[in-house]
Amino acid sequence: MFYRAMSFDLVTRSTASATTGEPADREYYRAARNYGAPVGKLEFTFDAATLPTWPYFMGVRTVFSRAGRDVISAHLGTADRIRFFEYTVTLAGGISDEVHVALPTEHVDVLSPWSTVAPNGVAQWWALDLAKLRDRSFFIVPEASTDVVMRGDLILALHEIGWPGYVYELRVMDGKHMVAYEEWAEHPEWTHCQPPQ
Repeated sequence: MFYRAMSFDLVTRSTASATTGEPADREYYRAARNYGAPVGKLEFTFDAATLPTWPYFMGVRTVFSRAGRDVISAHLGTADRIRFFEYTVTLAGGISDEVHVALPTEHVDVLSPWSTVAPNGVAQWWALDLAKLRDRSFFIVPEASTDVVMRGDLILALHEIGWPGYVYELRVMDGKHMVAYEEWAEHPEWTHCQPPQ
């Protein structure tokens, strides 16, 4: 199945800033909408000696460690349209490391037509269209650009390298019919949308 996944950290102080003077989240959203590299250089600080798999930075939601990027890259499907951009992060004690920001390289159409979308374009009640999930494992929902969606096997792989995992199971629709997990597992014709057995 597919899950909305996120990083969250109430303990470690972290900041993201842009050298252009714009807020980092504005640079990030502009890049996500334009399907390219951020206009301005981003800088990160993380007040810990080591970088977790998916460090939390307010407003810049798709920042990963090198290990996290490697796991995601190994699981990307042929339909996933993601590119990683490298930035320097300053850790506690002035140690430098790298973070990897994932951004979409093109619009991803994955929502079911039975989702409801507010006038401002943000999905309010949304579900994934089963027919649009072929060869996908990691993508950013275009109508809610802070929402990262991952397939179950990718989430388990990230768990294995230490990401605690904050996930919500998403609705998947086959036409007007919502697909239950048990039903999903029993349909061999949907195996292209499922983790390998």
